[in-house]
Amino acid sequence: MRIIIAILLLLSSLPLTNAQDKEKWKRVITFDESVVDLNVSQVSFGEGDIARVKFRTTFSKLVPIRGGGSYKVLVEAMDFRCQERLYRLAEETFFDKKGTVIPMSGTSVSAEWKQVKSQGTMERLLAPACDLIKEKRQYH
Repeated sequence: MRIIIAILLLLSSLPLTNAQDKEKWKRVITFDESVVDLNVSQVSFGEGDIARVKFRTTFSKLVPIRGGGSYKVLVEAMDFRCQERLYRLAEETFFDKKGTVIPMSGTSVSAEWKQVKSQGTMERLLAPACDLIKEKRQYH
């Protein structure tokens, strides 16, 4: 009987493991009050040399939202043109402390490409993002 229970417990945990493996995050920056992780399981390729990756910023304290409320986690999908050191924000998703999506309007998503500035935060995100893009592009 114990063997059957052990097998059932093992089998019931397999779907959870697969669900957790869908998104794998790697720490790329640690600040005093937040950390930034890169989703290493997903890269989307667009036209030409454009590729999209996701970053997750988790704050140690709740961040107030103009108009009320607060968020704990911000997931940003960013497009990169690595050779030219260009980026643009494609999507923003805000999550409260329970992990529930917070509907937002008027976010800073833009079709305009921006140059990565030396010694800024985006430069610290550019290298791991472009390394991941290069690695995934080999299999694309």
